[in-house]
Amino acid sequence: MSQPNILWLVADHFAFKHHVDLYPELKLKTYNQLGAEGIVFDQAYSVCPLCQPARTSMLTGIYSHRHGVLINDEASNRGFRLAPEQRLISSYVKDAGYRNVYFGKWHCGYDKIARDYDFEGWSLPGYGRPYQTEQYADYLADNGLSMPQVTVDWDIQDPKTVGQSYMPFGPWVAAGTLSGPIEAHESFFVADAACRWMDENAHQSQPFFMRVDVWGPHHPYHSAGGFRDSIDPKALDKYPSFEQPLDAMPRSFDVAWEKWHEIAGTDHWEWWQQGLARCFEQIMVVDQALGQVISTLDNLGLKDDSLVIYVADHGDLIASHGGLINKDALMFEETMRVPLALRWSRRFVGGAVSEALVSNMDLAATVLDAVQPPSWPEVLDCESLLPLCEDPTAPGRDVLMSEDHGELKVEFFQRMIRWQDYKYVAHLDHQDELHDLARDPYELNNLASDPESIAVLKQMRELTREQMELSADESADANRLKSQLEAC
Repeated sequence: MSQPNILWLVADHFAFKHHVDLYPELKLKTYNQLGAEGIVFDQAYSVCPLCQPARTSMLTGIYSHRHGVLINDEASNRGFRLAPEQRLISSYVKDAGYRNVYFGKWHCGYDKIARDYDFEGWSLPGYGRPYQTEQYADYLADNGLSMPQVTVDWDIQDPKTVGQSYMPFGPWVAAGTLSGPIEAHESFFVADAACRWMDENAHQSQPFFMRVDVWGPHHPYHSAGGFRDSIDPKALDKYPSFEQPLDAMPRSFDVAWEKWHEIAGTDHWEWWQQGLARCFEQIMVVDQALGQVISTLDNLGLKDDSLVIYVADHGDLIASHGGLINKDALMFEETMRVPLALRWSRRFVGGAVSEALVSNMDLAATVLDAVQPPSWPEVLDCESLLPLCEDPTAPGRDVLMSEDHGELKVEFFQRMIRWQDYKYVAHLDHQDELHDLARDPYELNNLASDPESIAVLKQMRELTREQMELSADESADANRLKSQLEAC
């Protein structure tokens, strides 16, 4: 086959860095196996630590300031949507003769879903609630499963829910165990839909581009099957930044701390251990479900002729930086770093690790590079990863920029720069962040006010302005930030 199939697996809100490195209890069997057969990008960043902007950038190849989906605002729908003329990469892939398929979470703009962008398959508008759908009910019936319940054993917003049972996706920033077999978990439901489609269609002459997007491991953390109680909470050592004071950080950090410390007990590590254990258990549930999709592809004899991608849209702060969770417009490594592994057995060898600075937005250019459509988008803010897959020792780009505008409203205008060992976050109308990740990987010390770091700070500010100019970052707030950087 001259054109490869594309199987792109996307997890949502994945506690990855530094959680995987710190806790051996968190085992990513599928991800590690895919990396052993392909390549792992050890310095992969999210283009934005928020679902809708990141997911939209992955399907357009451009920053959120270009495509316009800036925040997760589904209630007001105040124009934070894609322009009617905006094409996703699926349009170009279709022009190359592919059959586009999408299963699972969409959350890529508010008023349209995957089928409006040349995909067949199944998705939901907005964030979506898979357990409440007709498709999920049919899946349960087809597999002889009962509607599961989740028994809550940890809740950061309402402790009164602990010990109670609810429908899945009930208490939101909470954790618990899902009743019944593991197959009742939403990630297995989504994976099953993808596997069934491949069983029925994969051997047709037309190549396919398939996205499989599960809702997990985003909270609420629902442990399931054999992963229930597989991690002893008391065995989880205190996270290195758990007791970090935030007095040397911008205002957004104070807002996040106040939000998640409204209930008693959240300042104690013993309290966080339970939620962290359930988070890790759900991550392993999701990882196993995604493994089923890869196994189906391989069992159909399509391994050599398929590019497989495993990634997440962004990270999770859980139990880090003074006891935080979610993402909350904070650009720490925990929210920004994502798992990223690619495998294409016929094109590049496995078992390699690349240290190049890459973004999950780069996957848009990577898919186009693999597909080779007759035309490409006029503007891309990303680079194909295929050259790095073929030469994992190549250095890649010198500078990487990510951006953020807030979660439910535009309130924290930020641009993040990675260069050499340094990470810099420029905050509009607030103080900077500067971290030396080689010496301070957990970002405990903000060097922005350190007299010995003035030269590096100046360099990072100049790089930020350059990257903003290169990507036509020219809104009123962007121009104010550039002026702020020049004035420092």
